Amino acid sequence: MILIIERKLGIYWRIPSGTRSEAIDEDVARSLKESGCYTITYAPESGSPRLLELIHKKVKISSMLESISYSKKHGLYIYINMIQGLPEEKHIDIWQTAWFLIRCAWTGVDELSLGTFRPYPGTELFNRLVKKNKIEFKNDDYFLQTLLTIETEESFYNENVSPVWYKFYNKFFLVLFYGSSFLFQPKKFFKSIYNISKNRSDSRFEKTVLFYLNKANLKASS
Repeated sequence: MILIIERKLGIYWRIPSGTRSEAIDEDVARSLKESGCYTITYAPESGSPRLLELIHKKVKISSMLESISYSKKHGLYIYINMIQGLPEEKHIDIWQTAWFLIRCAWTGVDELSLGTFRPYPGTELFNRLVKKNKIEFKNDDYFLQTLLTIETEESFYNENVSPVWYKFYNKFFLVLFYGSSFLFQPKKFFKSIYNISKNRSDSRFEKTVLFYLNKANLKASS
């Protein structure tokens, strides 16, 4: 990264997968921007300290928010990746994640990506679920569903929260995050309205709105 700055290569690059927030302090954030990095992705996965400890995720929420603030200060576009349906997740953990999303919006996170937990072979959680007979290999359906991220009731591995609740929380999180983001940064809201009116999108929120608007227009014209 330092060599990119020193040689003035003029390239643009991004960090698309989750990174360790401990490595991004203000000096690193500044250097990232100067080297041509324009997007960074954080992967807290959950806003519940209890759940993060259970899955051995070495993340401190306060440290991550501080790191995000540095990245935002130096003009990086910020994504966060969250996972729903982690084993042993409870409703209280989900509500702690909701509060974390509000704090992320306040800190300046631009985009939210919500995924469903997928136990990959070789991981500790995968081995734990196999021992509990939660994963069976009668055929290749498991690997196909995992590869294509196909969601069925059988693909949820949480006994505390039903798939119906997760569908609700998925929509709720999106509304909560982007609603909070627009509240804290009104310019984003007006920019999104303008982009949508021009049938273009610069964010996932705008893409989603345009998708449903176009879908509604197709139904109306048919």
